[in-house]
Amino acid sequence: MAHTLNYSSKSLLDVKFEPGHKGYDALEVDQVLDQLIEDLKFYEKYYNDSKNYIRKLESEVQKLKDKIHAQEMEVASVKNKYSGIKPGQNVSENNIELLKRISKLEEALYKKGVDPETIR
Repeated sequence: MAHTLNYSSKSLLDVKFEPGHKGYDALEVDQVLDQLIEDLKFYEKYYNDSKNYIRKLESEVQKLKDKIHAQEMEVASVKNKYSGIKPGQNVSENNIELLKRISKLEEALYKKGVDPETIR
């Protein structure tokens, strides 16, 4: 259920207390203060909920920025890896798969201590 605020800054300025025998009527002042406390509790909850929501969103933004950075690094790596392919060359998916296989085979040879450049 939504909370309806009892006072706005303007309406609070317009509150008039009836003067009583020895000052203002304590019951009337207490009622206004109780309503103000109720409003303040609502504002405090709203403020805290908003802060928590902002923290959650900032955390999600940071995760997305990290993900974007990782993807940018991956794109740069792929661009570097395939930089030898010139525009206009007829490159098929099959060629790329063959290049990947060759790359893996070269890595396996390096691990075994054989330089693939020396094999002819």
